Amino acid sequence: MVHTSHLLTILFCGVAAACPAWAGASEMLGTEQRIFLVADDALAHGLEGKLDAEYAIVPSSAFEPQALVAHMAAGGDCVWIGPPDKLPSELWLGAFSCGAAPHEIRTAGDTPLPLDTYTFSKARAYGAYIRPPQEFPKHNIDEEARAELLPILTAYDRFGQPAGYPGVLMSYYAPSLVGKRFGGSQFYGFFFDAPAEAMEPAAWLSLLQSIGHRHTSGLQAGPFTAEYATVHAGERASVRLRVHNRRTASAAFEVHVLQRAPGGTQWIPIQTMRRVADGGGSIEAVCDFPIAGQEGLHDVRAEIWQDVTAQSGKPQLIDSRETGFIVVGNVIDTPNPMKLAGTNFNFDGQDAFYVGTHYYPSSVWIERTWRDFDSVRAAQDFAAMRRAGNRIVRIWVDPYLDEPALRAMDAAVYLAAENGIMLDVCVFHQWAGHLGFESPDGSFQQFTFNHAHDFNVYSFSLRNLDLQRTYVQTLARRWKNAGNVMFNLANETYVKAPDASQMDPEAQQWDGIPNEPGIRRDTLLYRRWADEMAKAIREVGGRQLVFPGYMFSLSDGGDTYLANENAPLMPWHGYFAAEDIAATTQYWDAACSKRPLLLEEFGNLGWNNPQTYDDAMHYSLAGGASAAMSYEWGVSVLAKEQAFEPMPLRRSLDQPDPRWFAPIVEYAQQNTSEQSVGLCPWPSGFGYGSIYHGTPFMADAARALWRMAQFGEYFARRIQPETAYALAPEADTNAIPSALETLKALWSQGAVFGVWRESAIETLPKTARFVICLGPLQEQSRLALEKCADKGLRVYAAGDTAWKTNPELPRIAFTPETARLLVRRVANGMLYILMGAAPEAVLELPGQRVDMGLMDYGMALMGEHGLLLAEGAGTIRAGGKLVVQTSAGRVVCASEDGRELQQTRRMRVVVTKPATLTFERPIQEALVYGEGQAEPLARFKPATPTELAVDDELAQYRMVLLFGDAALE
Repeated sequence: MVHTSHLLTILFCGVAAACPAWAGASEMLGTEQRIFLVADDALAHGLEGKLDAEYAIVPSSAFEPQALVAHMAAGGDCVWIGPPDKLPSELWLGAFSCGAAPHEIRTAGDTPLPLDTYTFSKARAYGAYIRPPQEFPKHNIDEEARAELLPILTAYDRFGQPAGYPGVLMSYYAPSLVGKRFGGSQFYGFFFDAPAEAMEPAAWLSLLQSIGHRHTSGLQAGPFTAEYATVHAGERASVRLRVHNRRTASAAFEVHVLQRAPGGTQWIPIQTMRRVADGGGSIEAVCDFPIAGQEGLHDVRAEIWQDVTAQSGKPQLIDSRETGFIVVGNVIDTPNPMKLAGTNFNFDGQDAFYVGTHYYPSSVWIERTWRDFDSVRAAQDFAAMRRAGNRIVRIWVDPYLDEPALRAMDAAVYLAAENGIMLDVCVFHQWAGHLGFESPDGSFQQFTFNHAHDFNVYSFSLRNLDLQRTYVQTLARRWKNAGNVMFNLANETYVKAPDASQMDPEAQQWDGIPNEPGIRRDTLLYRRWADEMAKAIREVGGRQLVFPGYMFSLSDGGDTYLANENAPLMPWHGYFAAEDIAATTQYWDAACSKRPLLLEEFGNLGWNNPQTYDDAMHYSLAGGASAAMSYEWGVSVLAKEQAFEPMPLRRSLDQPDPRWFAPIVEYAQQNTSEQSVGLCPWPSGFGYGSIYHGTPFMADAARALWRMAQFGEYFARRIQPETAYALAPEADTNAIPSALETLKALWSQGAVFGVWRESAIETLPKTARFVICLGPLQEQSRLALEKCADKGLRVYAAGDTAWKTNPELPRIAFTPETARLLVRRVANGMLYILMGAAPEAVLELPGQRVDMGLMDYGMALMGEHGLLLAEGAGTIRAGGKLVVQTSAGRVVCASEDGRELQQTRRMRVVVTKPATLTFERPIQEALVYGEGQAEPLARFKPATPTELAVDDELAQYRMVLLFGDAALE
């Protein structure tokens, strides 16, 4: 690549005086640019005069960010050795601290560099990740990088678990989208506070010389992909690698392709191919080969070898990439890890409160998820999601069901099953204007799904019903033996007064649909549509759970409960204040129908928003949810291509109709333009994600879910007849705002109550003595309650607040009065969740008083024999006895042996931040556990028997503390 002298003048202006090594940096090697080496000052000065001429050394103290950006934007290379605090944001790279203590540093298993001869010492490290300059870059408007983040080094904590990638290669294999910058540039980052502690200067010199050989070669591996993410036994596999030549002269090289079988450790050579790439050009190497019948993930490695000098006769490894595919049977056959148990989800035989997330690995959300799918990266992701405590993961179906997309989705089903994860598969959604599938004759059938002026029928369609049936049957037929799949038929539905022009003749003739317009007609049209899709799934052998999905009930878009009344579970979404997550979850409680409620989506704009995630977890638990799923995991790979169609939601700006979903019109006004492309205008994971993008490592938001997952079995829901009930009306969205305020008023009084549905009023438990109506009732319901009133039932009509002064309404006393208390019956007792903030809070619970510091929320689970679980800040006491005191943040602790916390011999403990925990009794031993591991990662005795010092590493783990004779049991 040739660069102009003008650019070079800009590049080096103002830095030569600070560092003599820069003085000759504008000299070219042939016609290619030199490598910027930005290094810790001590290392930089120690390397002066020892590196080949292709390096221009820049001490960190003389570093100018925009000079580096200009250099790399023009295709130059950089090696960075030192702290990452001055990284320019334009590079799409960020870094986080792996911890205060030095970490063990090892070569990453899939490193693109030959590092077998290097040994690293323990050092304080930072983990690199993909970080865009802004959280929500818009496709076709803002610049988006096309690069791969490849690990070179992995840092391990003292428990032997990976904590971050302190060494990475950011390989910009193509120019950035829109900006057309960085193409061919390679950034090698080694992020240490003190690089000389991580490796001797002589070893750094050797490593830099190895990178220099790569630079001299000018060869760069581009995308390495498998033709299909899954391959059926008996088929052949095909992989392809594109190699770029950054030099002006042509280059000869070899591509070595190797394969590693599932569970194997050895790379087996498959094929060696000679290639010649023109100067400034690129060439593909395609390898097609038979596969063994062994099921599972097959890794494939492509290595580029070249005699750099063209004289030694000894080719050396220049670059490498890994991909892979999964060998599966002709039918996807996976076990079912989950069953429904009344109001609970049950995994591995355990009723519990479960957590989940959403997975769209590509940065171009829906339409590139399955086009850029990499089975090797996805395998890492699903394993990481399970380590983070997630058991339900939601994916969205590709709009076009061709074989590449279907094979990629097959891979997701397989990998999720390997990790005991249930996939919540969302079939239809609002983003795609057209859908398509392959017909038996091999032709591709495409049809309109979201019509141009159907924004009053949103996320589903009453047209082309037969084509929709065939579309969903394509999946059902393929996955009829996939036990870890359940179908969410539509994402977020809004329906308002569809007319005959928007409905197939069949839909106009459906029985059971009211003639008069209104919420009931709208909702029942949607429910009947869902029934037809479910029937289509059953017709081709699909036996999985099927449910219609969430409706925009808070925007007068239908009654979610009525829509899902016949479904096996009740879905809800919550993108609002945490207290409203609790109130709406409680309002749509499905307990009276003995079904679990799934908070299928929650989140808030802002990447890694731990407060939002932590709030939502506590409030959804308090509101009665049986599982809660965050939006979302985050971006794993950057899209190779731009989104492939204009944004369909822009059509909502044309000829607006008063029936249309008003929020989407406002959304289109604010977030779209004539330049907008794609089903969605932005990559959602950058704005909602909970991981360090491009890595499997949890950020604080994901860790908020992980903490709650550590205690899920304590929160398994139990339903029993109550004395007081709040009664939710049917098909009346106008009643919702006042209903939510009534629920919050009940919390303010610490009321103990259940929620019942008007549609189930005939089965209202006989124990009921108080009914507080959350909205106006239908005449027959009102009459039914009047009959019960003759038997002592006190009924408070909607708006009647006299219940507030009735002393017989069951309540729990608490302080401070500004807090709110929600009560959840659980398998082994009552869970009290206090919301608010105060240095000291008190719960006057039956049989025992519990004191705690209140930091946003606190919990107390009272069992038959006393306090079994507590969460709080400061000092937690039960019955006047110290349970635990934390010096910072909150602590969650639970008894593992059924004894009350003050007497338990095995206490499970998780903290929200590093702290010193103080106990009344001496700790015999502390055990440290990884997710899903039966045996502890470590055991130790605290230095002070009654204190446990939890540093930033230990704070990432679940601990079990042994008291008394527990160590002998």
